[in-house]
Amino acid sequence: LGAEALEAAASANVEVVALQRGTAASLGGGVGAYLEVLGEEALLSVALRSGAAVVSPGVLPLGPLVQGELLRVLGIAAGSEAPRAPESIDSLEAAMASGRLAAKEARRQRGLGGEAPGPGSQPGVRRETLQDLEAQAQAYKENNHVIYREDFFDDATWAAILRETKRLWKSPELEANCNLDGVNRLGGYVLDHMGVESSLYHLLYGNEPFRRWVSAVNGEGEMYPSDFPIELREYGPKSKGMVCHPDLQMYATPRKDSEFAVTVDNQSPCNVSFWDASGEKHIIQTKGNSVMMVRANAAVHCVGPTNGGTRSILKFIYVGDYRKSPQFWSYTGNECDDSNPNRQVLAARRKPHGLEL
Repeated sequence: LGAEALEAAASANVEVVALQRGTAASLGGGVGAYLEVLGEEALLSVALRSGAAVVSPGVLPLGPLVQGELLRVLGIAAGSEAPRAPESIDSLEAAMASGRLAAKEARRQRGLGGEAPGPGSQPGVRRETLQDLEAQAQAYKENNHVIYREDFFDDATWAAILRETKRLWKSPELEANCNLDGVNRLGGYVLDHMGVESSLYHLLYGNEPFRRWVSAVNGEGEMYPSDFPIELREYGPKSKGMVCHPDLQMYATPRKDSEFAVTVDNQSPCNVSFWDASGEKHIIQTKGNSVMMVRANAAVHCVGPTNGGTRSILKFIYVGDYRKSPQFWSYTGNECDDSNPNRQVLAARRKPHGLEL
């Protein structure tokens, strides 16, 4: 079956899993019904547009982890239970692969929600966040594609985000970012997205009201979670901040490549500054439960010093085009030994009474 079948399934609101020819054979028996699609164009355009889960041997290795996750997704599509993948992922490469499946889960979500994240409910945003979207989109444009919003997520979703970030600082599921020095910036990539009710991938990438807000404000068509991992980062008490810069273009189409900083807490005088389309400088002291969205190659922005305090954030990307820019591949490797200062700081935090920065 081909593109027409996917379009028909989408019109009928039927969940499907699109498999490139030959994939089912590598999975073995017991997979159940599936829809097989020929060609990368169908997989990457029609399938994504229709909300199908896309599994391609050339893109996603079909090891035991992915087999278990694929069976789970197939079970979701069929409305039945299916085996789960392991509860954690142990490398950046595996996290990126799993991000592709998390993107499908985000597209699967329905409704605006607002109830507490838990069985039978979905993460959401405050009602006010979704008001005056046209005005927000205009402000985003006038700011040279930057927008900052406070009191963003609903109470239950925000409480779940706080619980999960606190847990991750003590968890091996946070893989140290080898590019950070452990002083000015510390933290790492979130590897575990399998905890359905608590995972940041569920709360941020599976948050349909948030996705709708991103799409409406960006104004360039539908946007979806990227296949790059979420990062938990802290500016410690000795941090000098971050020099002024535009955000790096990680994906092929800059107008459909948006980076986010969700401030978890800011117990410091640390400010974020940026220049809008008219050249005017704006200075913001970001607060907990705030979101800043910045388009790639757009507004120049800077992060100020903490002067003895701390500021922690979640960083991630939403896209409307999954094709990669050349710069993307520079960030797919993340290898460093125990001499890396950021890795040392994270290891100390995991110990009882570990180093608090």
